[in-house]
Amino acid sequence: MSRLTHWQGFIDKFNSKLSKWKVKLLLIGGRSTLVKAVLGSVGIYYMSFFKVPESTLSNIERLRAKFFWGGEPDSKLLIWIKWENVLASLKKGGLGIGSLKAFNLALLQKWRWRLVANRNSLWAQVIKAIHGEEAGFNQNRCKSNGVWSKIVGSINHLHSSGIVPKHTLHYKLGCGTKVRFWKDNWSGDTPLAQRYNRLFRLDPEPNCMVSDRYVNGEWNLKWIRPIIYGRNLDYLACLTSELEQVISFEGQDELRWSLGCDGTFTVKDTRHHIDDIILPTLETSTIWCKNIPRKVNIFLWRVRLDRLPLRLNLSKRGLDIQSITCPLCSNGVESNDHLFFMCEVASSIRRLIETWCDLQFPNLVLSSDWKTWIDNLRVSKDKKNRIQVIMAATWWNLWKFRNSITFNSQNLRKCDLFDSIRLSSFSWLKSRNSICLAWHDWLKTPL
Repeated sequence: MSRLTHWQGFIDKFNSKLSKWKVKLLLIGGRSTLVKAVLGSVGIYYMSFFKVPESTLSNIERLRAKFFWGGEPDSKLLIWIKWENVLASLKKGGLGIGSLKAFNLALLQKWRWRLVANRNSLWAQVIKAIHGEEAGFNQNRCKSNGVWSKIVGSINHLHSSGIVPKHTLHYKLGCGTKVRFWKDNWSGDTPLAQRYNRLFRLDPEPNCMVSDRYVNGEWNLKWIRPIIYGRNLDYLACLTSELEQVISFEGQDELRWSLGCDGTFTVKDTRHHIDDIILPTLETSTIWCKNIPRKVNIFLWRVRLDRLPLRLNLSKRGLDIQSITCPLCSNGVESNDHLFFMCEVASSIRRLIETWCDLQFPNLVLSSDWKTWIDNLRVSKDKKNRIQVIMAATWWNLWKFRNSITFNSQNLRKCDLFDSIRLSSFSWLKSRNSICLAWHDWLKTPL
């Protein structure tokens, strides 16, 4: 499936999942779930056998990006954050959606794990009968150009580029009955046959097991001719020294995948590893609070990155804005830091929250200062979580109030702003079983 026309059905399958009603009715939290859980798994059968062309992946990622930002496939949309930054993990400052390219490569990488873990299975024996004992994962490569050769080529590219090192798949030595002495990776980062190739060619049994070379507590190496001088003698001394450091043989041989949490291969862990290498890293990591809705977490993420459609940001992008003055106080430019920290409305709400929580908040003027303050705050973990939820509800309701004024919707009045903050924070915590207080107790003091 190397021709792009063969992948058109794959793209059409993605399009069929992107209904217009889903774009219009789902909020960004629901759309992010759909993009990650549903659109991230469509076509998993194809991606398990074939490497998807870069142009096809770009087209599909473009569809996912437009759907995430609330646009239809054929419409033009103002994109606030690069899609590759959205795909990045929370640790790297993204939303952890994950790229389809990494998913495709991780699915293909699983074939190498299966081949080694199921060495005597029927399909593995067929592959080896066609492409050789190493199934193409050596210098001889595959014997024919087909599906398996493309899989091997993709895996070898990951190895050669250092994205997934070859020693990631290795054995933890036990009794040595399942581990090949020369060809498997069980001592060091590469197989012994690769590091001691001259000695490997002198062994009469190149496919011997470790247990065949360790007899009665001693190493019993065999050669087709004696090694008494020259470079081979130096290699033999190095090999003998390395083998003497091997731990005693006990238990069963275990195949390990160093990228997995428990040493077992998983597509999830491998995909995250590949994404961490190929996707960019933002300045700060993403703070994800489990006690607030997904849509609010995404909103706070955009606040920290200063990527909200505020008047100043719209003006910087070349849009003709009648005024860049703050619609809440009319005393300053509507920027990210002004709306949530320096605006008169935000300041008055903060004073009410200080009285309600019986806690003195510092006079913060930057969103980045908030993270530093909350990290250094010396209170219990439960209280710190409640403060985070209350401040998230404050910024969320300020944003809703700003939009009601900007678009004359009157969905939220200024006099109801403080009550809405208390209600939102209580309902978020209560719905996630993170609070034991009753409503009347919450109104008295939340901490």
